[in-house]
Amino acid sequence: MVHETSFRELTELLGYWSEEPPTHVLLALRYLGERKKKPAQTDEKFAQDGLELQRMLGTAAKPMPPHVREMAEWAEAQQAKLRRKK
Repeated sequence: MVHETSFRELTELLGYWSEEPPTHVLLALRYLGERKKKPAQTDEKFAQDGLELQRMLGTAAKPMPPHVREMAEWAEAQQAKLRRKK
């Protein structure tokens, strides 16, 4: 069913849910309380986790190709612009 839903229908549904949350969400908030958000992962911890995963898999990480790095930098710049607009 989700795969058959158009983007327009999905945005309408999410808009409706923002005004009128589903019953199971309201009950969970009432009886279970709000979930505690996990603290943001630091760059150092992220790098350590990557090295640990590399050791587990036994493969060395390959350097990112220049065109992919440029795309990632562009995406981060666009994201920063959007944040400034808010």
